Amino acid sequence: MLVGVAATVDPLEARLLPSGSIRIGLVVPVSGVLGPMGPCAINCAVLAAEELNAAGGMLGRPVELVLVDGGRPARQVAAEVSELVATGTVQAVAGAHASDVRVEVVAAIAGRAPFVYGPPYEGGGHAPGVYFLGETPDRQLAPGIEWLVGTRRARRWFLLGNDYIWPRLVHASARPLLRALGATVVGEHLVRYGEAMHLLDRVAAARPDAILLTLIGSDLMDFNRAYAAGGLGAARFCGALEEHGLPFTSGGLTAWISFWRNLFTRKLWF
Repeated sequence: MLVGVAATVDPLEARLLPSGSIRIGLVVPVSGVLGPMGPCAINCAVLAAEELNAAGGMLGRPVELVLVDGGRPARQVAAEVSELVATGTVQAVAGAHASDVRVEVVAAIAGRAPFVYGPPYEGGGHAPGVYFLGETPDRQLAPGIEWLVGTRRARRWFLLGNDYIWPRLVHASARPLLRALGATVVGEHLVRYGEAMHLLDRVAAARPDAILLTLIGSDLMDFNRAYAAGGLGAARFCGALEEHGLPFTSGGLTAWISFWRNLFTRKLWF
């Protein structure tokens, strides 16, 4: 067992202080629209590092996490991660952040250090030393949409997401699937961060049976809470729902992520 090792290290401290540990760059958002998920992501990573160290570390060396704020502009994040890899400050990188950040990080460090990306993503983007753990739309969407169309009779769909690569490609995958099931897309919008609330009336006016939400972070939280507070009844299918999106949503949410699918329960609604 390796004890007395700091679980997280500031990037500046990591640059200045040499260490016999294996340092992993932990890229998670602690600011921006995904900032609310940051503490949970950090806690999960710290738990993993503690378990590794309790079992003897990696190659007999303790593991430390070097925290990088993945909520900043994508190129800024990638530049910091690239510098940490180039200077040998970190020997590997793990990330839970938006896909636009992932694209830039992969471009900056592929083949130079292992990079593990955990969240659902849009597919593609393979590069040397890059490992994806999350679902792609072809695996994630069909079970949930088929269940909603078949069980909940959701025939009219509205697609609403943030305007970046993951929502764009999720929507592109959802449209032919909905058509094949006899469902109709009655509206679709991609919005910049912070602007989802302006679409609430437009979504309600379309009278959807279900809404495919590819909003993320605080945008998803705010929309779900406002939708529930307005007494609107359409089912909401969220591809990136996590615990912060649940309070005050008044039910009607469906999440289809491997975590939920692997639970020993048939309860799919929250």
